[in-house]
Amino acid sequence: MKNRKIKTFAAILLAVMLILALAACGGEKEKETSAPDNNKDTNANETQNGGESNDNITEDPVGDKTDTSDKLGFVVSNVKENIPDSNFNGKNFIILVGDPNEKVWTYTNMVVEEDTGDTIDDAYYKRNRLIEDRLNINIKQVEAIPLSSEQSRFKKSVDSGDDSFDIALMSYGAAANLAISNYCMNLNDVDYLDFEKPWWDKGSLRDLSIGNRNYLMASDISIGDNDNTWLIYFDKQHVQDAGIETPYNFVNNGTWTFDKMLEMMRIVSADLNGDGKITTDDRYGLLTHGENYAGMWIAAGQTLIAKDKDDLPYIAFGNESFYNVWEKIIEIMSDETCKNNNIEFISSGLRDGQTLFGTEILKFVRNYRENEREFGILPMPKFNESQGNYYTYVAISAPLLIIPKSNPELDVTGIIVEAMAAEGHRTIMPAYYEVSIEGKFVRDVESIDMLNIAFSTRMYDLGVVFNWGSMNTHLTNLGNKKSIDVVSVLEQRTPAMQAAIDSALEVFEAD
Repeated sequence: MKNRKIKTFAAILLAVMLILALAACGGEKEKETSAPDNNKDTNANETQNGGESNDNITEDPVGDKTDTSDKLGFVVSNVKENIPDSNFNGKNFIILVGDPNEKVWTYTNMVVEEDTGDTIDDAYYKRNRLIEDRLNINIKQVEAIPLSSEQSRFKKSVDSGDDSFDIALMSYGAAANLAISNYCMNLNDVDYLDFEKPWWDKGSLRDLSIGNRNYLMASDISIGDNDNTWLIYFDKQHVQDAGIETPYNFVNNGTWTFDKMLEMMRIVSADLNGDGKITTDDRYGLLTHGENYAGMWIAAGQTLIAKDKDDLPYIAFGNESFYNVWEKIIEIMSDETCKNNNIEFISSGLRDGQTLFGTEILKFVRNYRENEREFGILPMPKFNESQGNYYTYVAISAPLLIIPKSNPELDVTGIIVEAMAAEGHRTIMPAYYEVSIEGKFVRDVESIDMLNIAFSTRMYDLGVVFNWGSMNTHLTNLGNKKSIDVVSVLEQRTPAMQAAIDSALEVFEAD
C-alpha cells in the first residue's frame, strides 16, 4: 500500500495551462520541475538544468475526469485512492490544529459544522460529510489555545498515551521540533498513505525527508500549505503608467530575474513629496519583510541545507554560488526603493498604490479580494537567465501533517487520512482556486498560469524548517542593512548548526 516513488503533481497543475489555452486540443505532457541538485557545488551563474522527467500517473483511470473549468483552472485528477471499503462504527477521528484566532495568515480549520455560504468553509463541510458517510466516522478537531501550547499538548498526549487526537496539522517549525524530539511517526510506515497520488505535495516528500524517512508532509487534506506559497504581487496600473512591459512576459520567456525586478522597482518608485528620500508618503518599488530573504535564496535555487546520496542533511552554503546570490539579495533588500521591515505597510501600501511589488503568501489574496486596484501574481524571480527553473518558497506558518507516535490505530488513521486528502483534492482544491483568483483583487488568466508555476516549483529548505543553530532566524532578521558580512554571520552560527544536525540525526537513526 505504501509507495515512496515521487510522481508528478506538477504535471497535473501545469496541464491546467494547456487545458485553458487549448480547450479542444490534447497538448503534450509537461515535465515536473525538479529541485536543484545541491549535492554538487554548481555556480548559480551557470545553467541549472531541470531534473529527471517523471511520467504522468499511470494508474488506470476510474470514472470520468471532473469538469472544473468553471473553477478557474484546477483540474481534478481521475485517479482514485487505493483504500479498502471500511466501516469504523462511528469512530471519532480527532485532529489537533493551531488556534485560528492567532494563526490569522493560515486557514487552520479542519471541521466546519454547517454550510456558511463561504466557498472554502462549504468545501470543507462537504468534504468532511462525504468522508464521514463513507467510512462511518465523525471528524472533529481540537484547537491548541493558546497557540504556544500546541507542542506541549502534542508531547503530553504522546507521553501519557491518552490518544486525545489522531493526527495534527502544525506549522512546520513546530512539527519539525516534535519530529526531532522523537514524538512523530515516520509516515512511510503508515499503511494506505500513498505519496504517489496527486493529492500529496511532492516538494514536501522530496525535501523534508531525512534518511528516507518522512515525518511531516503537506497534502490536499488542508489548504494551509497552499496558503503559504510565497508570491510577488504587482500593481498593473503602475506598469501601464510607466510604459513598461508586463512582467508576465518576462516569466514566460525566462527573463524574470532578480535584476529585472530591481530594474522595474527603480523605474516605478518615486519621491512624491519631493523631500529627497522615499518614505511611506511616497511610492516604493518593493514592500516585503524578513522572510523574503529565504524566499529569495530559494528562488535562486540555493538552500542552507542539502542532502547527500543517502538522503542525509549537510550544510550547503559554503560555496561561491551561495555568496553570489547573497550579494544580490542584499542589494535588492537594502535598495532605497525597497521597504522590508513593516509587514502592515505591505497590506496598506498595495491597497493604496504605494508600491509596484509586494511579496506575501497566497492567503493574502483572500484578505483583499475587494480591493479597487488590480493586481497580478508572479512567481519569485530567478537569480539570472541561465538558471533553468523557477523555485518557490513555502512560508514558515504552513501547517504540515504529523501523526503522534502513540497512535494505536495507524492502519485506520492511514485509511482516513488518505481518504480526506483525496476528497480534499476533488472538493476543496477547485474551490480554493476559485476563491484565490476570482474577484476584483486578481482576475486574469495570466495569474492562473503564474499560480500553477508557483505551486509546481515549491521547495522546502531543511535549514529553514528545522532552523538548526537558529541560522534561519539570524539571516531573516538582517533587516535592510546595506553592508552585511554574511560570511561572518554564517561562520559564527555554523558550529551550533552542525551540532543541532548531529543531534537530530542521532534521534532519527535510533528510530
